[in-house]
Amino acid sequence: MLTQIQMLEKKKRKSLGAIAQRQDNQKQLPALTKDLQSFEKLFFLPGNEAKFKLEQQRRFESLIKKHNLTVSNIGWTASGVLVNSTVLKHTIQVSFQGDLTSLPAFIIDVENLQEWIEVNDFSVSLKSQRKLKLGQFTGKYRFNLYQFPDLKSMVEG
Repeated sequence: MLTQIQMLEKKKRKSLGAIAQRQDNQKQLPALTKDLQSFEKLFFLPGNEAKFKLEQQRRFESLIKKHNLTVSNIGWTASGVLVNSTVLKHTIQVSFQGDLTSLPAFIIDVENLQEWIEVNDFSVSLKSQRKLKLGQFTGKYRFNLYQFPDLKSMVEG
């Protein structure tokens, strides 16, 4: 009987603690929800990987064309899940060339995209520079794109 009373007392303490914790959590919920929504906007939404890559490739091609630059090559490396996470990391390598004066505007447009696109690596070669002309460039960029996984397919699969 004493053991049952002790177990019931312990259960009561745990219940009271959970109720108190719930009240604290309810107070923090609006701020946490707002933070989560801001955080989620940095990542691409889940979806079919092939479709996602095609859409992003077209997006980069469009940005490059917008700035009168020319694509010479676009390719993807193998995608993978970040360590201790479920977030997918996709890396796209983009090679393009054009007038050097157009490059800063292209980079600014990439930086201003809603989702976070990380510049993994870049190299630029310059040519045809003159006293009053910046010349031409050939550039190679590798961008990392981060995507939430499709949790539904993970559960079903």
